[in-house]
Amino acid sequence: MYNLEKGTITMQDILIIKDNYIDIGLKSRITQDGPELALVEEFIHEIPKIFKPKKNKLALFIEPLIEGAYPDIVVTEYNPKTIDNWKKERNLLTNVDFKIFENIRQCKGLTSENMFKITNHNYKTLLQSIERLYDAGLIDRSKGKWKAKPLKETYSVKRLVSIEAKMKEWKTLLNQADANQWFASESYALSSVKNPRESTIDKFRDYGIGLYSLSNQKLIRLNEAKKQSLPKSYMSWMFNEWVGRYVSQS
Repeated sequence: MYNLEKGTITMQDILIIKDNYIDIGLKSRITQDGPELALVEEFIHEIPKIFKPKKNKLALFIEPLIEGAYPDIVVTEYNPKTIDNWKKERNLLTNVDFKIFENIRQCKGLTSENMFKITNHNYKTLLQSIERLYDAGLIDRSKGKWKAKPLKETYSVKRLVSIEAKMKEWKTLLNQADANQWFASESYALSSVKNPRESTIDKFRDYGIGLYSLSNQKLIRLNEAKKQSLPKSYMSWMFNEWVGRYVSQS
């Protein structure tokens, strides 16, 4: 873990959430030795210089499982105050629950009948999910509709930054970094190439993806990522839940 001011390892400033010391419903891939892992590890040591939240805290995920994919790094900036009153019932919520919850939130309220029409779930699954979401304190019922509670009460994440690392495979790197935009507020690509072609940088810029070069222990941000509002999808919520579960049980 990293001290934001001194750049040294501590146990209090950044949570590194990788191994399942606590069961929070997260699965991570076992990292494989090689040049890409070395590049990722070198970048991790630079994180204290890049992320310097004044009031929020940071959590770091290394190769978390996301719908069959494993982004190399996901840095989560969160407000710890939102987790102070964490309800243990939230630890039981699943991906399906948050898919249903996002439908409720995006539609600014839905009846049970309308939810059944716009989702592929049967009534039993739907009603059980609604019950869990209500017990967890994420939804309320008003005028016949289920409505999501305000984000300021339920969502602690302020930034969700993904980083994909490759040595030189620009096409693969672009595709993977682009795929991460469905859950991240900012998506970055990381390469060991010191001076990429301007046309290469432009491709990443066109996709709204940021680009870092890390060569000879020198990190350069070649292009800043486009910032997107959160939550982007149900997976944005899962990172929020993993942090909340980890912090509340630690």
